[in-house]
Amino acid sequence: MLSIIKINDLDDIISIYPNPSRKFNLKLRNLSNFTFDLYDITGKKVMTKVHINKNDFVLNLNQFQKGLYFIKFQSDIGSSTKKLILE
Repeated sequence: MLSIIKINDLDDIISIYPNPSRKFNLKLRNLSNFTFDLYDITGKKVMTKVHINKNDFVLNLNQFQKGLYFIKFQSDIGSSTKKLILE
């Protein structure tokens, strides 16, 4: 028997840890094709990653200054924005 789980909310399948950090582990359950943009506290886009084809992804932000950032994920099922704190 094959069962299909429909995921309606991208927020429910994204896990980011540790937070705060400088190197973040991104885990996206049942999603392996997504893109994301990273924004600083002023709303300026500082990074774009296109067509990531993995469920697990390490985001190294050592090149950026400490502070608050926002990461916006986009996929075929929707979009979600999360807060990242760089220490």
